[in-house]
Amino acid sequence: MKKILFIVVAVFFVSVIPEIVSVRQGELLFDIKQPFILIANYFDVLRSGDIFSYVIRGNSRSLIEVFPRFFITSFLYLNISLFLGVFIGVLLGLLLSNYKTFKIRNTLSLIGFVPDFILIIILQILVIVLNNLIGFRLIKVATAGGSYAIILPLISMSLFPLIYMMNIVSGETFKIRGQSYVLYAKAKGLGDRYIFFKHILPGIFPLIIGEIPRLTGLIIANLFIVERLYNISGVTRLLFYVLGANGGLKYEIDFVQPHVVVNVLFGFVILYFLSYSLLSFFVKGVKKVVCND
Repeated sequence: MKKILFIVVAVFFVSVIPEIVSVRQGELLFDIKQPFILIANYFDVLRSGDIFSYVIRGNSRSLIEVFPRFFITSFLYLNISLFLGVFIGVLLGLLLSNYKTFKIRNTLSLIGFVPDFILIIILQILVIVLNNLIGFRLIKVATAGGSYAIILPLISMSLFPLIYMMNIVSGETFKIRGQSYVLYAKAKGLGDRYIFFKHILPGIFPLIIGEIPRLTGLIIANLFIVERLYNISGVTRLLFYVLGANGGLKYEIDFVQPHVVVNVLFGFVILYFLSYSLLSFFVKGVKKVVCND
């Protein structure tokens, strides 16, 4: 109950931040009363039954009609990237968990220090050069004309969870290999395969499961940059849309409608919990099969 209350308060707080601070005629102004007015407005709209309506060019439209399309797009990009990043990251972490491969792991880890938007721009430039060299468009640089860019956004979004999981799994695997019970198993002549499935993997899975909430939250933050730079019509684009920032969409909203902003932010919360639950369910299922739990 406390977590739900915290989430609701956090959503309302984020939605009113733009109204607390504003710039008028070069002056920075703070308006503490405005957030309370906006929150009261939200509940007034809720009571009126227009909570899922918004106005464009004087016409009332339903958010329910447009939200699923934006939501599904973000959901697919986010979850495919998350699954790829975690899966490949865990594999690399297991493979690069000894002294001989530390240099390779550290080299790959350097990618994680590159800011997201710079990495995306570098990838787009490389793809443009590649497309020019081969003489045709092999990979799309951005979404255009209803044709979605797929490969580059997935690479951009999966790199962080991949490197993150690689580092923590590699470190934990190295630590487990030095535990007394593993050394004892080796001394008894038990094979590497037995030790891997009976000792190493059971120690790795709790770590992976524990990191899923953090990874999901961070990749959703990454979603803002990815959808913007790759021109993807996802939930983050819808948020800019209802804030009055057109950003390439067909229509621009007439004015900022706080109840719509709050609803879209709740959409992010739903996206987070669905993605987190799906990956957790999958990893726990794999753990049950592999470790015979």
